[in-house]
Amino acid sequence: MLKDIIDNNENYQPGLSIDCVIFGFHDNQLKVLLIKVERAKKWSLPGGFIPVDEDIDTAANTVLNGRTGVEGVFFKAICNLWKGQTK
Repeated sequence: MLKDIIDNNENYQPGLSIDCVIFGFHDNQLKVLLIKVERAKKWSLPGGFIPVDEDIDTAANTVLNGRTGVEGVFFKAICNLWKGQTK
């Protein structure tokens, strides 16, 4: 996946990535969704790079679904500096 992004970097926003923080409750405890990064053998937030043809909200859905298979999540941007701005 990373090699594809590096080889096709013109298709992605330069210097911009996204991480999704998904909160949930299970057994009356607050939980955060993490993914296991196989090569690094570490846990991580589901994240990725933003294609040039997607806005940040769409990219968040695309990244989350691609990394976890999760769909239909309500998103609220905590810090969204670029929404509504043009280049």
